[in-house]
Amino acid sequence: MVTGAFIYKDIIDAVPPVSALIYWLLGSLFGRSILAFQLLAAFLIFFQALLFRHLCNKNDLMSEKGDVPAFVYIICSMLCYDFMSLSPCLISLTFILIALNRIFKHIKSENNEGEIFATGFYIGVAYLCFAPAIIFAMMGYIAFVLYTRTSIRYYMLLFTGFIFPTLCAITYFFYFDNLPQFFDYFIFNLPIRSAFLFGFDIGSVAIMTLPVILLTLMGFFAMAKYNRFINYQIICQQLMLIWLVLVLGLILFFFSKTLTSFMLLLPFAAYFISHYIILTNRKRFANVLIFLFIINSLQLIYCYLSGSIYPASVINFSQQETKLSEWNMRYQNKKIAFFGDDMSVFINNKQATPYFDWQLSKSYLQGMDYYSKVVHVYNGFRQDMPDVIIDTKNVMPKVLERIPEFERTYKKTQYIGVYEKR
Repeated sequence: MVTGAFIYKDIIDAVPPVSALIYWLLGSLFGRSILAFQLLAAFLIFFQALLFRHLCNKNDLMSEKGDVPAFVYIICSMLCYDFMSLSPCLISLTFILIALNRIFKHIKSENNEGEIFATGFYIGVAYLCFAPAIIFAMMGYIAFVLYTRTSIRYYMLLFTGFIFPTLCAITYFFYFDNLPQFFDYFIFNLPIRSAFLFGFDIGSVAIMTLPVILLTLMGFFAMAKYNRFINYQIICQQLMLIWLVLVLGLILFFFSKTLTSFMLLLPFAAYFISHYIILTNRKRFANVLIFLFIINSLQLIYCYLSGSIYPASVINFSQQETKLSEWNMRYQNKKIAFFGDDMSVFINNKQATPYFDWQLSKSYLQGMDYYSKVVHVYNGFRQDMPDVIIDTKNVMPKVLERIPEFERTYKKTQYIGVYEKR
């Protein structure tokens, strides 16, 4: 995108449009600097912690106001180093928190029409950052149906606010003749995966999640024993439980390959842990638990250091890292067309042709018996001819058979599935 490629049209990928825009801006300003992405992720987490603090204090969600919610939110965000990556889920959570704040405000004081529209709008932007966030539109409707006397007009306003960002995106892609691809690769593309928590075993997940689960449960029981909550605060607690059900259903349905989707549970965990710290009479015991929780989180993030109590064999983060492959040893600073699932080939190389995401690209590259697919592949190659083609799916023989021009342009090498420009 930094070199002028157009998302969905020149790059076949399912990255959401707003997230793609942010990645493009960072790439334009800082190139391939991973540090820039990590710094922006850290800023977003800090900003979200402030949002969560404002949400709790302004809407009287806690029995006491203070900085505890923000502090706990930041500590929970350190649960896994994966949370420190600038994932679409992390970007989306910023807008979800803003929308949640407006939902609580509406329940508390029946806000005006502009607030309802803005609630839907922020959920709509969250959807354009991370497609599964669409489920939080359901949370808005559940909250209004169960806990307010909202009129039909307000429900329509909520829907209008939600659909407005998507309509703007549709208009934009229509103007640049990219609308069918936007629908195919984002709107109608459900990110269902076949693997769950790739790179982590059950023991690793248990070590990472057990402390926060225990503290969350302790907060839940502390709230259950506390009998001074007003009706509005009880409603907010029920909404947070609805949040939990929706997110767990979302994670199970979309079969996340990484832990990044669990970021959506951060507000839920921070909410109940904050309640435990505020409500418990055993303040010294609570302080010790929180201190141990902080130490545990730091150990998880820096488990690759020699002083960590968790060996790398237990917390297997190394499986999550993109490592240099055999192709990087053979080719560097080349324009490469890669047909497969291993993205490590693009380290120190550049992508050529639009065919980036294999799951979306295979319908073209494996459909060379159809004229329209042949034309698409021909145009895709012609606009960005690669120096090297690495074909791990054995689609190039059919491509070269259907497009003789490419057969004259590329030669087979001694490596299976590898073609180089003549």
